[in-house]
Amino acid sequence: MAAPEDLAEYDRRLANLEDELQRRKEIGGRFEATLSRMRELIDIDDKHREEHQVRYFFAPHNSCSSLSTGKSWVKCACWYSCTEQNAKMQWRRSDK
Repeated sequence: MAAPEDLAEYDRRLANLEDELQRRKEIGGRFEATLSRMRELIDIDDKHREEHQVRYFFAPHNSCSSLSTGKSWVKCACWYSCTEQNAKMQWRRSDK
């Protein structure tokens, strides 16, 4: 049979462990919420970066295209970077 001091020690340790478990659950929940918010911010940043790149590459490509109208063999200097950038964006979209 256990002595009353042993039972009191057991109850004290059990209470400490339950408190520690609760504390760790709260920390885990906050950490998960932080990670979720970071994922959202990364997705928003990627979307804005992609939109900026499209706008940035569109202007020179459009002006080169209008200059070379009717000359299908003429490629603007930015055509290669535009197609490479488009390929990267397509790859990033398929990666998600």
